[in-house]
Amino acid sequence: MRSSLTVNGSEVSVDVTPRELLVDTLRDRLGLTGTKVGCETGECGACTVLVDGKATKSCMVLAASADGSQVTTVEGLTADGELSPIQEAFWREYATQDGFAAPGVMMSVADLLSRNPDPSSDEIRSWLDGNLCRVTGYHNVVRAVHSAAKRLTGDEADSPQPDGGLIGASVPPTEAPALLRGEDKFIADVSLPGMAYASILRSPHGHARVASIDASAAKSAPGVIRVFTVPTSRGSCRSP
Repeated sequence: MRSSLTVNGSEVSVDVTPRELLVDTLRDRLGLTGTKVGCETGECGACTVLVDGKATKSCMVLAASADGSQVTTVEGLTADGELSPIQEAFWREYATQDGFAAPGVMMSVADLLSRNPDPSSDEIRSWLDGNLCRVTGYHNVVRAVHSAAKRLTGDEADSPQPDGGLIGASVPPTEAPALLRGEDKFIADVSLPGMAYASILRSPHGHARVASIDASAAKSAPGVIRVFTVPTSRGSCRSP
């Protein structure tokens, strides 16, 4: 079926399957890998985008149901290659962390600040309750939201650029801008022509001795290139 969307200001029309999720359409069909796939159950918020201006977890939305909507991803926050006030604040306040959860957090923040231009710290924490990050204590994130709010209203000037001195100076991480624009790639974001995918099958038994493995059904499945098993007697891989 055909789904027509306005994504980051550009009209697109793509063929989607009935059960295809919006996050997969954005990442796999449109190449917008700044939107991350985390829990796939709507808990972590890594896949958050704006749908008609509202923060939406794109792993919980069918692509077909978003037909006719306006979708903004983290790539759409950037204007002419320059960081938006929200992205700039996350960089300057060291709220990027590892960069995986930050895109979803910033999209939620964009919705928050469109509703409440001067939220309190408690309001920020409450709003971001649905965005989880395992590498942060959230303090920097809260500071970044306050900074973004001031930047959007013109009450906070850009931070001075480092003069080259590192000792005793706070230096914003050089890799952060690309992460905040959704440009840097994690392993799951890499797509190469003819790329094969690996799937790991684990034993359903927690404590068992594997006597033998019959991989014939797996080898005959459509699209399977090769099946590997690991003998319990030695650590090398072999193809059955």
